[in-house]
Amino acid sequence: MKRVLLIFFLVLLFGLIGIVVFKNQVIKGSVEVVGSQVLGAKIRLEYFSMIFSKQKILIKGLTIDNPKGFPREDKLIEIPEVEIDFDLLSLVNKKLYFPFIHIHMAQLVVVKNKDGIMNVDALKISQRKENPDEQDDPRSSSGDIELKIDELSLKVGKVVMKDFSRGDNPVVEAFDVNFDKRYKDVNSVNQLTGLILVESMKGTTIRGAKIYAIAMFTGVGFLPAVGANVLFSEDSARALFHESVDTVYETAVSTIRSMGQLKSENREKGVVRGNVQGASIAIKIREKEGQPELTVSARKMMLPKPKIAQGVLYEIQNALK
Repeated sequence: MKRVLLIFFLVLLFGLIGIVVFKNQVIKGSVEVVGSQVLGAKIRLEYFSMIFSKQKILIKGLTIDNPKGFPREDKLIEIPEVEIDFDLLSLVNKKLYFPFIHIHMAQLVVVKNKDGIMNVDALKISQRKENPDEQDDPRSSSGDIELKIDELSLKVGKVVMKDFSRGDNPVVEAFDVNFDKRYKDVNSVNQLTGLILVESMKGTTIRGAKIYAIAMFTGVGFLPAVGANVLFSEDSARALFHESVDTVYETAVSTIRSMGQLKSENREKGVVRGNVQGASIAIKIREKEGQPELTVSARKMMLPKPKIAQGVLYEIQNALK
């Protein structure tokens, strides 16, 4: 009898240890599955930690793939870090109550396919229901789980636009939006998603996305700002790379060829010139502090085009990943 009890308690002990050790992996998998179903796009997490004693969650390396029908090489959203304060008691009542959430989104890539449809419009949040009763409920596309966020801190770095609707070569523009804002009382998954997408895009020249209207419908209430700044003081975009100078140079040459027309190249001087989207592109590569530094400048009819320059830089960075 004592032996049976000893075996029982050993099994129970190792079972509890397993729950403690593997709970984060189990919850991480559930978040990926449920989140993917809600958005209609694959969600992946590199790291997930839920500390019950402090009622805190830390997520690192959160990425959202493009929905079906859009290029797989680009991620729709890249979020290096999410910090969450949660309320444990609310989970018992199938409610998600978060006093505070901080989201650092490094990059959003908006893709328009050959048919003129944007990837953000292919998400489930952008699909209106035919039933008006369902439309009035912002939770209709996210099940019957209630969500409430008292305060949301949103930090956004870059937004990239890739337009395949104008020809074989995509038109690529990048926008360094670089903002850090806070919002109160977010009350649904759709509202949270719409807020992140709309607030990121409204500082760009991206127009015509259904997500703007749907976001207003779900209670976000933010309209895209009209792009007034058409002239910029600088026409260049710059980045450092860990690869060799030769690798960066060859990638720059192949990128210009794929995006437009290569006009000239000089490996010895580290200079590549070409035409992209009607703009004259000049790429200079030099070594700085032991690393290749690449500078892309773009001008069209003598006017600087920093968004085109940033778009070229984005494609080079993407090719070197």
